[in-house]
Amino acid sequence: MNTLETTPDAIEAALQVADLGLRVHPLIGKRPAWEDWPSRATGDRGEIRRALRGGRNYGIVCDRVAVIDTDTAELAEWWQENMPPTPWVVRTPRGGAHFYYGSVPGLRNATGVDRGWDVRAGGRGYAVGFGSTGRGKRYELVGEPTLELPPFDPVWLPPTGVQPVLPSQPLVPPRGRIRDLRSYIRRIVSIQGQRGSDACFRVACILRDEGLSPEESLAYMLEWNEACADPPWSVKELEHKVRDAFAVVMKGG
Repeated sequence: MNTLETTPDAIEAALQVADLGLRVHPLIGKRPAWEDWPSRATGDRGEIRRALRGGRNYGIVCDRVAVIDTDTAELAEWWQENMPPTPWVVRTPRGGAHFYYGSVPGLRNATGVDRGWDVRAGGRGYAVGFGSTGRGKRYELVGEPTLELPPFDPVWLPPTGVQPVLPSQPLVPPRGRIRDLRSYIRRIVSIQGQRGSDACFRVACILRDEGLSPEESLAYMLEWNEACADPPWSVKELEHKVRDAFAVVMKGG
């Protein structure tokens, strides 16, 4: 069994993951280094070596796998004792754990599920890979990276009424000064514990200032949320940020 002492560094770990047929992408800390990481993520060994030079971390795209992300040691212990076991587990620097399962059709990212864990799935989520570092510690591999995994059970996801599906409203062209608004806001990341709420509100204000309506701003924020928020915000939380941003203008702030 792998332990901290045998967990490889980020480059070698990412190569192991790529050998399984999974795609990875470079991270700066926990933030994607590539703006369009869902499409740019790769399994090419040469590109992986180049992308991770300089001590970068890496993310594993959760398309063929689905990951339960527990933030605390208590949640990780509860999951390990009460839920189906998996051979691929990663201990995080904060004391939580990532539990890997096989993907099934229809999965999506979800936050705050049931007892408080998050789900990374559907090709729009990623998990920080073992061998990466954070808080001066390494993401530790416990077990074995493999695709021979028990399947993810969709009952672990919240009902659709609790976590609404993304609206189908198209992204309208902005009417302000920023030429590529989608790329611009993707430079802003929202990370829990690192003033992530301020970052989310900043995005809402930028969209407002570019002349978008609250409904149009929400459409942009939903797309931004999937790529740049860790963990992602719920739809209701994003709606609240948009309302707050427009309320500032109404109050003359």
